[in-house]
Amino acid sequence: MVPRSQGGTNAASILTLLCDSHHKDLHDGVIRISGRAPDGLVFERLARMASDEESPRYERVGPRGD
Repeated sequence: MVPRSQGGTNAASILTLLCDSHHKDLHDGVIRISGRAPDGLVFERLARMASDEESPRYERVGPRGD
């Protein structure tokens, strides 16, 4: 998925409704969303990083990430 702010479109396959908090988290890089809307989306949250990790790790959350 490419956000509109980065040249993405309004295609129905990438649209989803988020509350203000999750919308902010998405833009702040706290969560990321991939897949196809409406029922194939995968939500991941930023995991705590060890001091020696160079790039952020994300963990799946929700029904598909249990």
